[in-house]
Amino acid sequence: MLGSRIEFTFLDDPQWRSNITSISFTNSRDNNMERLNDIDRNISGLLRYLQGISRGSYGLSGTWVWTIKATGYADTIVTVKVQ
Repeated sequence: MLGSRIEFTFLDDPQWRSNITSISFTNSRDNNMERLNDIDRNISGLLRYLQGISRGSYGLSGTWVWTIKATGYADTIVTVKVQ
């Protein structure tokens, strides 16, 4: 996953997708939050971060918690375990 694009696939809800305001992630080991800005949300059922995630950002093992915020919707939480 390091250096590669991050993609989230989902059953599409065009309203939710168009109202996304931010995507961020934290790691259970260091608890630093990083916000992603360059998000492509133009494809039905797909969110894509347009730049690769660097080793410094996503290189630690542990539990990563992704938070997707959209105006008018509850936060979407995605948990990823990296070993």
